Amino acid sequence: PQCSSSGACVQCFSVVHCSGTTPFCSGSGTCVQCLDNDACTTPALPVCSGSTMRCVSCTSNPSVCSTKFSGSLPYCSSGGSCVQCTDNSHCSGATPACKLSTGTCVACVADNDCGLTTLPLYSAWNTCTTCYSTPGVCGTRYPGTLPQCSPGGGCVQCTGNGHCSGTTPVCSPT
Repeated sequence: PQCSSSGACVQCFSVVHCSGTTPFCSGSGTCVQCLDNDACTTPALPVCSGSTMRCVSCTSNPSVCSTKFSGSLPYCSSGGSCVQCTDNSHCSGATPACKLSTGTCVACVADNDCGLTTLPLYSAWNTCTTCYSTPGVCGTRYPGTLPQCSPGGGCVQCTGNGHCSGTTPVCSPT
């Protein structure tokens, strides 16, 4: 403890008396984790609680994410962390889908996100991939138009003459 000439003892008078996980000296003479939001630098705990002087989740102050992590993690998730997205409208380009469990923009989170007939299937790595592992996906996604899984892994109208009839009895997979 630090004691004043009047005999009052406190944990600190300044930051030189504080260290580790409580590097700041509060006005009441206690070493604390933070005095303001600037001291809270992790996306999981971006807000300084005025009552506890500890870094907490962003649920009490969702706008802190857009201020603190503007370009990279501008949204407050339902779990209280600053994240890249909380819905698909926050994502675009090559990563148009929001993976809610991580708050990150990815290529896909389900088969329906994979609109390309050459890569019609969602993978566990949040990328669109070929239909080799689930041939039925083509028939489900493109019934009547591109129901077959081609040797190249994309959805096509036919892979053999047996898939053709009527005025187009020969398969031309190209």
